[in-house]
Amino acid sequence: MADSIWDTIAKTLLLGKFRAAMQAAAEVVQRARTPGDEAEIPLESALDLLARFHVCQGAYDKALPLHQEGLSVAERRFGDMSEEFAWFASRLACDLMNLGQIDEAASCCARETAIIEGLGGENHPHYWRALSNLADVCIQRGDFAAAEDLRVRSLRLRIEQHGNRSCIAACGLSALAGSYRRAGGWRPAMKALEQVVSIYARNSWRGDALHWRFFAEALRNLGSVYEHIGEIAAARDHFAKSVKVFREFLDAEEHPAVRDARDRLNKVL
Repeated sequence: MADSIWDTIAKTLLLGKFRAAMQAAAEVVQRARTPGDEAEIPLESALDLLARFHVCQGAYDKALPLHQEGLSVAERRFGDMSEEFAWFASRLACDLMNLGQIDEAASCCARETAIIEGLGGENHPHYWRALSNLADVCIQRGDFAAAEDLRVRSLRLRIEQHGNRSCIAACGLSALAGSYRRAGGWRPAMKALEQVVSIYARNSWRGDALHWRFFAEALRNLGSVYEHIGEIAAARDHFAKSVKVFREFLDAEEHPAVRDARDRLNKVL
């Protein structure tokens, strides 16, 4: 039985060939866009797949038009109150926030939240995502207390739905650790990030490009916490591991994320 496109790309990532996997995703999008071609997956799924690679590289300006196209496709196929529409509204919010367009991002978050609340609210399997995005908007607007509350609620739902050792829970815990760090809670942040790193080290997520990035960022952030509290040997170890993971998943020595992790390592050598 032939591998699905998801399996093929996952196996390519496992071989440390990020650029080859990204090129395969781009070709899937091209086939899905071409009338008459037999597409492996629907166009909206193909667009989201390719956008994930750009997000991994921090290229939100390249992810944005793909997510905008995906939103239009989702609206046409499923309607503007559908779960699929809410997904792309969520992805657009992330792009816009990282591009500094906070009001536009907030509008996308509000739209996503309204749809998810209409589809079940806290009983909906993706309500945690809406809460997390709202928290990010609060962070951008300086309302850190509200952001922490939303992140706590999001983490509770992630754990209830996926378990406390899942990668989805790890992402929520990592975000909450960011709130702790911002408030000067270095010890709670350390404990949370140690748990995040432990979850990623034990999970079989390695065919998902985004989780490579999340793992590398968790290692880097934990290294920063260790550096702040004076545990330099631990900081050095985690910065070195971060460099290694960034190199492996990005398949690029001079990517900004690799340079940043390497600069942090050099600082504590």
